[in-house]
Amino acid sequence: MNHKQLDWALRQLEPREEYYRRMGGDPDYQPEEQIEKEGDAFYLIDYRPGIKNELFSFQFHPYMYITRHVRFVPVYNHKHDWVELCYMYSGSCEQVINDSVHLTLKEGQMLIIDTDAYHSIGDTGENDVLVNILLKKEFFTETFFGHFTEQSILLKFLLNAISENANHDNYILFSSENSARIGMFMRELMIEFLSPRSLGSVDVVNNLINLIFLELTEVYHSETIRSELQFRKNKILTILRYIQTNYRTCTLTSTAEFFGMNPNYLSTLLKKSTNCSFKELVQEHRFTYVTTMLRNTQLSVDEVIFQAGYENTTYFYKKFKEKYGCSPRQYRIENS
Repeated sequence: MNHKQLDWALRQLEPREEYYRRMGGDPDYQPEEQIEKEGDAFYLIDYRPGIKNELFSFQFHPYMYITRHVRFVPVYNHKHDWVELCYMYSGSCEQVINDSVHLTLKEGQMLIIDTDAYHSIGDTGENDVLVNILLKKEFFTETFFGHFTEQSILLKFLLNAISENANHDNYILFSSENSARIGMFMRELMIEFLSPRSLGSVDVVNNLINLIFLELTEVYHSETIRSELQFRKNKILTILRYIQTNYRTCTLTSTAEFFGMNPNYLSTLLKKSTNCSFKELVQEHRFTYVTTMLRNTQLSVDEVIFQAGYENTTYFYKKFKEKYGCSPRQYRIENS
């Protein structure tokens, strides 16, 4: 099977999907016996490779189960004791986790859900192809964990997932839509399950799962860096707006205190982001004010200088001459 044949197979409607589409859903849809606990209703699903799965009907891995989500019907609030990897092959779907987190899983993205975490899936259409990988706790061996560094967010997540004493309410949404590797590894994984079994099939699947988790670690790391850069960019813009508003009175120390920063750190951040020092940024705003007032008002030069925030007129005259090549009085005459 090649990738084109896989795409065709994933998009085909099963008979029950044809029925659900024709009926607008299934009013009698009851996947499992409903359970109530602490006032919340949910479905408890057991790990059963025999669950009807027409596309991936041949399940050969002892600790892993792969399925394509049934379209045109929602999946009600439920939980199970395996780790679930959701891969949005096509389209999108709405998911709710622990009755509080509402998120949209978009094409190419992956979602990992903790054991025993409550979650539900909203209505899906024909183009919304969701593939789920279900991993029993026994899948996660010392050999598997040996692929990760101690600082890996996924290592911490999975260790928590297989712990009997930990709280199981976690999830991670990976913005993996731009990762060519995730798409390639997932397609190869599905093809392996749809192809005749060989002696090495389980090993192939294990290695593909390892590669998927390692690539997700890279995706998470890259996303964290981008978020930090965006945060830094947004913070710089906020600081620059603050300087623009308060250039008459602000100092490096007062600005740093306002933003809860060390003055040296703020100075370095501004220089790195704008190629200007704090003093140069303030001076630019003050010069803009001074030149505007000199061109458009009859206020004395000393009054304009004072209103701009300068206390040392000698320093002002020196810097003004360096920038404009003339005195403020000459500037007014030449530009009025």
